[in-house]
Amino acid sequence: MTNEINKTDPGRIEVIRDSDAIIDTYVHILHNARSRWDYFAEARSLLVVPLAFEAIKKALLEAKARATRLRFITEITKENISYTKDFMEIVELRHLDGVKGNFGVSDSEYIAISTADVSLSEKSLTTTIPHAVYSNVIEDIQQQQYVFKILWDKAMPAEQRIREIEEGIERVETVAIKNSTEIAKRIKKNIESSNEIKITSHPGGLELIYNNFLESYKEVSDRYRRGEHKGIRFITTINKDNEGHVT
Repeated sequence: MTNEINKTDPGRIEVIRDSDAIIDTYVHILHNARSRWDYFAEARSLLVVPLAFEAIKKALLEAKARATRLRFITEITKENISYTKDFMEIVELRHLDGVKGNFGVSDSEYIAISTADVSLSEKSLTTTIPHAVYSNVIEDIQQQQYVFKILWDKAMPAEQRIREIEEGIERVETVAIKNSTEIAKRIKKNIESSNEIKITSHPGGLELIYNNFLESYKEVSDRYRRGEHKGIRFITTINKDNEGHVT
């Protein structure tokens, strides 16, 4: 355990347990970064670490000025959207749901930072970062660059996420669900939140609905009678196996 990094020694892995030393190391990596600085951060940590300290903000701006590509991934929410817009002026930013953890990787160095304990008042910001792990081992660098690429490709542009929040746009997505419980939960939610239902199904669809979602469809029928729903249209093949479920 140490509080300072021997940054001239290649092939080192260090645990840093002092907040000031962690910030110094973060700035050091930014100063050394040439082509890239990729950072994955919880929304709370992103607020604290990159811009709450003037030295880090300055290092980010200097890196941008020398054409270092700055890419950040975080979760953009209603609570942090105004801050996010300011941050987008410095870095390329993308959104990913449920971001947990913090790590950054450059051309030649890597740091993983634990979630900061933040105390914020009108007069001051007090931050304690429990620990960080630093590495300049080439295998670690390559591995984390690869991990970041996977996450970056999966994340959406910040502009798109901000539009969703500000305009109340419901996200359109296609998801393959294999868990039967989750499938049933999604179907039930879609039935109960619908304004109109149109179904085309194989003959077994009637039995599936009767055995699993009958109560939900009864609620929809009640809403239809009250004029709160446009009704249900169902196209299927009726045979001797499902005719008992038709009525």
